[in-house]
Amino acid sequence: MRFPCFNDRLALALAKQESCPLLTGDQNLRLLAVREQAGVRGTIWILTELVEFGQVSKEAAHAALVMMKQRDRRLPWDKARKYIDDATFGIKKRTDTS
Repeated sequence: MRFPCFNDRLALALAKQESCPLLTGDQNLRLLAVREQAGVRGTIWILTELVEFGQVSKEAAHAALVMMKQRDRRLPWDKARKYIDDATFGIKKRTDTS
């Protein structure tokens, strides 16, 4: 396992400090975050959230997956497609906390 670089570790420390999930596609950083008991999110989560908040259609999310695959991204493709298929467009609504 490659040890995450300084900026990756800084992002993890900030996520923990702010009690928010770390957004990463880096496997080594993800493993470190889990070991540090920090919440972690990735590409599939982003796409399903965009669909569920009504910002991106399922078709656009699937098209984004195709483009990522063409660019040799490493994702669990079947899982990603299933999560998008299972997402309900516009089910979530933004809530302002201010």
